[in-house]
Amino acid sequence: MVGAITYDGYEIGVDSLGTAVYGNWSCGGTITLAENKREAEFTADYSEKVLKQIGFNEKVWSIGKETATINKSAADYMVKLTVDLNGAKGNQEVVGLDAGTYNADCYDLYTNYEAPKKTGCSYFGLFYDKEATVAWRWYVPVNSDMTIYCGYAELADLVGDYAPVCTYYESKIQSGTWKFTYDRFFWLFSDGSYSEYEYRFNGKYIFVGDYKGRFKSSMGAYEGSIFILEDNGTITGWDVNSDSATYEGTKKSIEMDIPSLKNEPFLGTWKSSTQSMTIYDDCCVSAYNLEGTKVEYFGGAKYDAKTGIITITVVGRINEMQLKYNPGTDTLTGTGVTWTRG
Repeated sequence: MVGAITYDGYEIGVDSLGTAVYGNWSCGGTITLAENKREAEFTADYSEKVLKQIGFNEKVWSIGKETATINKSAADYMVKLTVDLNGAKGNQEVVGLDAGTYNADCYDLYTNYEAPKKTGCSYFGLFYDKEATVAWRWYVPVNSDMTIYCGYAELADLVGDYAPVCTYYESKIQSGTWKFTYDRFFWLFSDGSYSEYEYRFNGKYIFVGDYKGRFKSSMGAYEGSIFILEDNGTITGWDVNSDSATYEGTKKSIEMDIPSLKNEPFLGTWKSSTQSMTIYDDCCVSAYNLEGTKVEYFGGAKYDAKTGIITITVVGRINEMQLKYNPGTDTLTGTGVTWTRG
């Protein structure tokens, strides 16, 4: 069966009626089977009773037995736009809008609406239908009392750890670990650092949202990146810096904990003769020139409790930096440099 969605005549940001026709309740469909083509016309039930049941406001529409015509004075009335939470716990939203005209509340609701959380699901937008297949178009004037629905996707098939492999031309490179929890996406690196993001999931596509860590790693996703959950359970995507590199993440059977240094005594800010360095409990490390004008490096830290050695991987530097924590003097020493608490 072959079908197409016709352009409705509205443009984003335009509040006037385009080529769309009010009251058009019939649609045409083309059914193709082998070499036989049949044209079929389907006409919806547009009886007076049905029009009222589905929300046609009688102050806005003149409703006949088989027709509904918008009144010239429609803009003088308010219609109700109801947001159905679609199974989530919370209060149902009802917004009053000027009938027949674009209203800023439509756009505000579309961009700023904070849907309630639904256990085990990801919210991914507002829709005309309960099944969340037709996205709500905020820029189309609302002329009848109507309901739109929150879209939620089950996360059970997505949540877990993945081993991503980057393919660059003919080379394949292991790229740390991807971890999807029920509200965060983590890209963990071998040096113990990671990037943390919010994300949205619509059942197939994963939209990487705002960064939630202390600083952005030079590797990993960027806000706006899109990954795909394939039917076989793998996640595919593109490298953030190169269109020639692609990723494929295979789900791992054992979940990986997010690295942490917990309450180690060396956490905090340290100073040498030239730099200031901060070691965070999430294994991230940042360093600056003492004048604070330039970021020198950032990376991740690992700690060996037996030797007392902290190994800091510096992004863009070949050699790792190893420092020893000295409890007696509360200092860090290594490579001829002493760091004191700053």
